[in-house]
Amino acid sequence: MRIAVVPAPLLASLAFQGTNLVLSWTGGQPPYQVQTAIDLGNPSWQPISGPTTNTTLLLAPTSTAAFYRIRGQ
Repeated sequence: MRIAVVPAPLLASLAFQGTNLVLSWTGGQPPYQVQTAIDLGNPSWQPISGPTTNTTLLLAPTSTAAFYRIRGQ
């Protein structure tokens, strides 16, 4: 039996493009899902979009402060 360990997605860059935020990541196993929370003390992670195989996501921030994470399968 062989077990392959796939590393978790790693945020490669975070940049603004106009008023939008561009998240790019590497690694992990698609499909990916980007999630957001506004409080890490009591996080309630919410998906930003459906599952994707892309490694870049353009989003319009909806809050002045937010935390993001990328989940791979």
